[in-house]
Amino acid sequence: MSNWSTEIRSSRFWNCGDRAVVIAASINYLDGYIFDWAAYIGSASPASEEYAAEYVVEHGNKLSRDDAAYFFPDMPIVRWRH
Repeated sequence: MSNWSTEIRSSRFWNCGDRAVVIAASINYLDGYIFDWAAYIGSASPASEEYAAEYVVEHGNKLSRDDAAYFFPDMPIVRWRH
């Protein structure tokens, strides 16, 4: 049986008063290894960095592969989610 999990990771977080601008990645793991990932940009309520990152991954705009590689240089680009 396969074991799936997801991690939300924030790269940049700017608190702009009543909104936050966030760049975040959604990383899917299969049996402890990165299966695929994608990065998103958007704005959210700055209640917390975690909340804002989760909101942006769900509702934000997907970054291009090149932009995602710039903001998340430690992530394996071969696992980029198309």
